[in-house]
Amino acid sequence: MIKVCYLMHGIYYGGATRSLHLLLKAIDNYQVEKYIVSISCRANEIKSQLSQYVKQIKIIKQNIISNNQIHYEDYISAMRKFDDDITQLIKFLLLNKINILHINTSVFPHLLRIIKEAIPDLKIVTHIRELIPKYDDGRLQEFFIRNISEYSEKIICISNNEFRYFQNNSNGIVIPNPFDFSSLYGLDPKLKSNYKISNDIVLIGMLSHFSEKKGHLEYLKTLYLLKSLSIKKKFKFVIIGMKKSQIIKKIVKNVIAKNNYEKKVIDFINTNSLKDHIILIPYTNRPLDYLADLDIVIRPSLEADPWGRDIIEAMALKKPIVATGTSEFFIENEKTGYLVSPRDPEQMLAKIIELINEPEKRKEFGEAGHRKIRQMCDLDEYGKKIFNIYSELLA
Repeated sequence: MIKVCYLMHGIYYGGATRSLHLLLKAIDNYQVEKYIVSISCRANEIKSQLSQYVKQIKIIKQNIISNNQIHYEDYISAMRKFDDDITQLIKFLLLNKINILHINTSVFPHLLRIIKEAIPDLKIVTHIRELIPKYDDGRLQEFFIRNISEYSEKIICISNNEFRYFQNNSNGIVIPNPFDFSSLYGLDPKLKSNYKISNDIVLIGMLSHFSEKKGHLEYLKTLYLLKSLSIKKKFKFVIIGMKKSQIIKKIVKNVIAKNNYEKKVIDFINTNSLKDHIILIPYTNRPLDYLADLDIVIRPSLEADPWGRDIIEAMALKKPIVATGTSEFFIENEKTGYLVSPRDPEQMLAKIIELINEPEKRKEFGEAGHRKIRQMCDLDEYGKKIFNIYSELLA
C-alpha cells in the first residue's frame, strides 16, 4: 500500500482545491492510502467532500509566501521564525509512515530541505499549479525554483507555462488538470431560474476567487463600455465567486469595505450605475451549476494566464471564452475562443460584442473547446498517470 500525504495551502472555494478533489477521485480505486495536511480550512463543506477520499485531514499551520513578502531577505527572515512549526508536519509524516509527500502548490519551498533531512527516504512530489512570481529582483523566484528542483523527486506542472521553469529538470512533467465529465450528468442550472433571466438575454460571466490579480475591475470596465453602446441584444454580466459580505456591502449604503480592493470593486459598480447590469454570486461549491447557463465566459486575469480551472470547466461545458494572454495550451485563438491583452478593456469589448452578435460562432468555439478538453483532461487517464508516478518513485 502506497501512503501519500497531500500538503495544501488551504481548503477553500478555489481552483486548486477543486483540482485536488479530482486528483483524489481519479486515484480512488488504486492502492493508495491518502492523507491531507492543510494550513487552514475556510470551507467545511469542501473539507467534508475531501474526507470521503482520505483517511485523515489534519490542520497544521505553516508559513507561506504572501504578496507582502516581496523581498528575498524579508522572506528568508520570516521563514526562520516558523522553523518550529514544521516539526508537527514531520511528526505527522513519520507517525503515519508516509511514503510520498505530494505538495499541492509551489508556496512551500522553504520546507523541502528540512523535510528531506528529517526523512531521507520520503519521496517528494511538487505540483506546480501557478506561475512562480518573480518578485523583487528575481532572487526569491530563483530560491523557489532551486529548492523545488533540488528536493523534489517529481515536479508536475499543469501546463507548459509553469513547466518552463523546470524544463531542464529530468524530473519535470506536464499533466493538465483533469475534468470529471460524469459531473455533467448531475448539473442543476441555477442562474436563469434563481435570477429570473429570460432566454433572450446573453449572459457573460467570470468565475474566480476574489483577488485583484483576477481582473474584476478590468471586467467591470468592459461592462461600463458595453453599457454605453447601442446593441440590439440584451445582456447581463455575472461574477461568480464574490464573498457574501461583499454582496451585502454593495447594496448597503455608506458601508466602508475593510479591504481596499473590495472597496474599489463595490465603488466602481455603484459609481458607474452598473447594478442593473450585473449579477454577483457568492462562492459556491457547485460552480458548474452557474457556468452552465452562461453564454460567454471571460477570464480577465492581470497575469495573462489563460489555462486555469475555470478555463477547463468552461470549455468542458462548451462555452466560448475571451481570456487575457498568449498561451494556446487550452484556448486556441479564433478556434475555441479569443486571446486578448491584459488591461485592455476595449480589445476585450470588441471580442465580446462579436460573440454576442454571432451565436453560431459561440456554438462553433464551444464545440471545439469541448473536444479539446475531452482529449486532454480525461479523469481516468489522469488517475493512471498519477498512480504510475507514485509507483515508479517507490520501485
